[in-house]
Amino acid sequence: MKKVNNYTPLSAPVSVTEQVWTDDIMPVVSVFNWVYNHKEYIRESIESILMQQTTFPIEIIIHDDASNDGTKEIILEYQEKYPRLFRNILQEENQWSQGKSVMAPLITAPRGNYIALTHGDDYWTDPLKLQKQVDFLEENPTYTICWTDYNELGNNILSNPDWNSHLSNLNFFEVNLKNFSYPYCTLTLTTLFRASCITSLPINKMRHFKDNTLYIACLSEGKGALLKFKSAIYRIHDTSIYSSSSSLTKAISNFFNITEIIFFFPLARNKHFKFLFHHFQQTIKSQINTTVYFHLLLQILKITVNAKAPKALIFLLSKK
Repeated sequence: MKKVNNYTPLSAPVSVTEQVWTDDIMPVVSVFNWVYNHKEYIRESIESILMQQTTFPIEIIIHDDASNDGTKEIILEYQEKYPRLFRNILQEENQWSQGKSVMAPLITAPRGNYIALTHGDDYWTDPLKLQKQVDFLEENPTYTICWTDYNELGNNILSNPDWNSHLSNLNFFEVNLKNFSYPYCTLTLTTLFRASCITSLPINKMRHFKDNTLYIACLSEGKGALLKFKSAIYRIHDTSIYSSSSSLTKAISNFFNITEIIFFFPLARNKHFKFLFHHFQQTIKSQINTTVYFHLLLQILKITVNAKAPKALIFLLSKK
């Protein structure tokens, strides 16, 4: 159900820290920021959100997964300074280490019609990022999600992502269920989507929920768009949980995530996702022994039970 917001847009974009709204006005955009031990980067991440200029109200939800390096104290500092903007979730115990999804609060916590995503070690660079993306989705109702271009920062060197060369001549690129990962240009830190797309996600039944799951939920209800303006910096560093993972760990994570997507989203049962399934499957098989691979296959059967989707299993086993 679409959330009703009776606010009157400002005549021009204004810094979110300077906006004044009455208590009955709900945010149009909920910015959701995942954080864990990002003391070195979190100020830059938060400041990049606070510099946003919009014609609508926003809220900022930082989900800190029990950081122990001083990150929490920095978050509380900003929360005290801007109490009307922040609605943070500060875990006392680390959820990730217990096998719990750090993304679960994303389903219930945001109050906005739109949700924007980022991470505590990344930051935005365009003060009109949110305004441009919301304007696009407002003007294009058949689109449910959009991303933007970005730069990568590693070893103090700023560079373009590899996929830029494939789309260099395009000002706009449509993302759908048939081309979702080629090129893979849909990074978390530039994502903005309609909150209505995920309100009914059975996340309690999903054991391999990732940002890709959110994207497919949106693309199952409409089209996606890559907007060709740079809005953010994706930081590459050794302390990042995903960046520092081995190629096998990443392949296993992606393998289960793609499998779960195929089981829970019937529209994803196409050649593109079957190719992704077999690609990650072969990558894993080439690096592990038969016994370990057998246990991975048992996990697929568990996904089949959780999703109650035997047709999806038949789809994966078929040669078509």
